Amino acid sequence: MVLVVAALFWTSRGLARRHRFHAAALAIALAALLIRAYAGADLALHPWDERYHALVSKNLIANPLVPTLRADPVLDYDFRNWASNHVWLHKPPLALWMQAASMRVFGVSEWPLRVPSLLFSTGAVLATYAIGSALLSPPAGLVAAAFHAVHGFSVDLSAGRRATDHVDTLLIFLVETGFLLAILAARTRPRAAGVLLGAAVGLAYLTKSFLGLLMLPIWAAMRLQTDRAGTVAKELGMAACVGTALAAPWTIYTMRAFPLESAYERAAALRHITEVMENQGGPPWLYLWEMPRFFGELVWIPVGAAVLLVIKGRGTPVHRALLLWMAIPYALFSMCATKMPAYVMVAAPAIFLLQADFWLGLRERQAAAVTRGRRAVLTACLFVLALLPARYLLGPTGPLEHRDRNPEWVRQLRALNQQIGSRRAVIFNVPAHIEAMFYTPYVAYDFPVTAAHADDLRRRGYDVYVFAHGLAAPYRANAE
Repeated sequence: MVLVVAALFWTSRGLARRHRFHAAALAIALAALLIRAYAGADLALHPWDERYHALVSKNLIANPLVPTLRADPVLDYDFRNWASNHVWLHKPPLALWMQAASMRVFGVSEWPLRVPSLLFSTGAVLATYAIGSALLSPPAGLVAAAFHAVHGFSVDLSAGRRATDHVDTLLIFLVETGFLLAILAARTRPRAAGVLLGAAVGLAYLTKSFLGLLMLPIWAAMRLQTDRAGTVAKELGMAACVGTALAAPWTIYTMRAFPLESAYERAAALRHITEVMENQGGPPWLYLWEMPRFFGELVWIPVGAAVLLVIKGRGTPVHRALLLWMAIPYALFSMCATKMPAYVMVAAPAIFLLQADFWLGLRERQAAAVTRGRRAVLTACLFVLALLPARYLLGPTGPLEHRDRNPEWVRQLRALNQQIGSRRAVIFNVPAHIEAMFYTPYVAYDFPVTAAHADDLRRRGYDVYVFAHGLAAPYRANAE
């Protein structure tokens, strides 16, 4: 796989030299897809958000308008516990609908679950190329797309290996696509820019709630570098109307159909600003401190170079716009109490573009170098700047790590279908109880059964099982 990906990047380089930039971008996108498909080939749900998203998506197949985690909550539950409740509004439905549609067509398993994210993440690479071509140059767009293609954290998100996984993958795609369409429309049909931006904002809200609205201040700050405030205000007004028209029906529906869950989740989303949720906190400088880990140890060189250009008055409106695209998410989320790496990844495309612009400028200096020593030093710098952002892919816990793709515990859960058959069953003492409900049609809990629970469930027509040593055995009171 590594050799194929390397060959595609080499092919892209050759195509770019012949000024076949679109074909070169497609080669990079294909390489990105292969990387993401390899990372997403695990035949097991990943232990944080993906397992919950997977189960809710599976349940949406049967009822798209009622997102549930425990579709059949046979025991009492707390609606405030998003990890074990019934109606599940912890995330808006768009990404989950996409996964449900994929599994409806291709079957309920890991691959269909991840296919939408693999495609959206690859589409975001193409969007990076297109935005770079529109704002900078086709070569800059290609280099930025290459940085995006090998961005390990983006790969991890699309493969379901990191928290917020498929939801943030779709969000990044919508942000980039919305900006791209609005940028192109603003040049020829200014009125359409607000409509396209608003459509992206509405869909982004249905993907990640309030975080989707972040597109509006970023767009305003970027556009004000080249256009009048009145023009930008009209675009924002149109975008707000279109976005509201798309997002309001689901919001109103959930408020009326599930008032307790809806009110609690809206409040919980806002509490991320002032409270550290689920131990995901850190100092205000955390995101800046972690930038080298996600974008390469030398990321501050291209970012700092762009900042210096702007300070010295030599920066272009594009430099200012890209810096604002990066700075607004980083500044806002740095002030929030809860901090998770994916929150700031809507700024990643801007960072890729700044890296690409600097890299190409350095390559021009390398080509113009008079002495061999200077040329050698600049060549080494180009190599390191290109290599470091990709090193996360091959890290000990990176997307391309060697791991057991089909672990035993998953095989045990799948085997429950043959052990239990078509009975209405409730299985207790299952450590991976969320995954068990994805792989089987049964209700599962991670705690031991009590005689009272067993008697009540049997009266209601359920068979009761206890999971131990990879097998499910019928519950017997004298064996408790």
